Amino acid sequence: MEPEDYVIKEGPTPHENAKFGAGLVILILYIIVLGRWLGVF
Repeated sequence: MEPEDYVIKEGPTPHENAKFGAGLVILILYIIVLGRWLGVF
């Protein structure tokens, strides 16, 4: 199964959801790292 076929079948929504999910994960990781860094002091 080619990636292009997957995109055509599913439409643009999964790509938008993937971008949103990635942003959410990065935000959570950033908060955790920031919290640990501030916890050092």
